[in-house]
Amino acid sequence: MSDLNWRPDILGAGYDQHVFRLGADPDGEGDIEAVLVRRSPRPGEVTRGAVLYVHGFTDYFFQTGLADFFAARGLRFYALDLRKCGRAHVHRGIETGVPVLVLRSDKSLAAGEYSPVCDRCDLVLNTKQIGRWARSLGGQVTDTVVADARHDVFLSVPEARQRAYAALGTWLDRLPMPLT
Repeated sequence: MSDLNWRPDILGAGYDQHVFRLGADPDGEGDIEAVLVRRSPRPGEVTRGAVLYVHGFTDYFFQTGLADFFAARGLRFYALDLRKCGRAHVHRGIETGVPVLVLRSDKSLAAGEYSPVCDRCDLVLNTKQIGRWARSLGGQVTDTVVADARHDVFLSVPEARQRAYAALGTWLDRLPMPLT
């Protein structure tokens, strides 16, 4: 990826971005861009593979702690922010050819106003639908339910966030290394 035009990212030192210009939005909302964010290895870090984090729905990457988690396991970290594309093509099936981990909450809620229960469920997507379609991402999918998690499990209450990181660590430990 050395031929990409990397520039500093808004996340600060140690993070760079490359913007892919994808052309006109078919909905007429301007031009579409996708942004690839990378965490540069820190001095002394040894990497043995890489991971690509792809968000869902209308989210974007800003969880540097997640990137640090992967780096501590020897993995270079890249995140792809896709405008309006978080759920594209899943129902038709995608064969990624690589191991995929889907982390999701154990419950969804359509809330009209905030209450403490909102911090312990997915307010954005139907978690049963996520579970139903997860296998459409390829032949190497692990679908993991995280009790009391938010839509973005790594922004959940501390106990659920800890369970999400533990599930991620267990999944990574089972993968053949190096990831190439």
